[in-house]
Order: sequence, then C-alpha cells, then structure tokens
Amino acid sequence: MMHDGWCPDCDMQTVVIDTDDQGENAWASCTECGVGWTHRDELPELAVAASVPERRAA
Repeated sequence: MMHDGWCPDCDMQTVVIDTDDQGENAWASCTECGVGWTHRDELPELAVAASVPERRAA
C-alpha cells in the first residue's frame, strides 16, 4: 500500500494505492470516505481492450 495524495470527493490527503499479490492489478481508494478508483496506470490498457472489434462467425 502506498500513499498517493488528495481525494477529489472528500478533499483530504488520504488516498492510498493497493495492489494484488501478483502486482498485476492496482486500485486507489480513500481511507477517509471509502471511495475507490481503478488506478490511472491501468486505464490505457482498458481503453485499448475495449476498442478491439469483436469477430463473429457467419
């Protein structure tokens, strides 16, 4: 877990980043209000995966 800065929801410096045991997934959450977000480093990968067209059999 690592401190990351200010929470845009409660305006306090209580945001932390947490990762899974493999280090592949990360997310940020506020320790004060409990709001959570997907970590910003993962967003470009999600956008690329969503833009790949789906192939279907005829």
